[in-house]
Amino acid sequence: MTLARTDAHPARGASKIVLFAGLWLFVSPWIYGTYGNANAWNCWIVGALIFLFSRIRMYQPAATGLSWLN
Repeated sequence: MTLARTDAHPARGASKIVLFAGLWLFVSPWIYGTYGNANAWNCWIVGALIFLFSRIRMYQPAATGLSWLN
């Protein structure tokens, strides 16, 4: 017997992928050892925004403006 989720929305699957992409972008300066460069701030800020927008979109799938913003 399988239980189907009634709250499944296609935006949640896509938001999970984008969530991991934002997380990767945020931690990549530490992984590659470039955290001392001035350009690392770009990865941290953009990665955090992508993570935040996708996290909100996961819990509010009707917020289509966040997909466009992201």
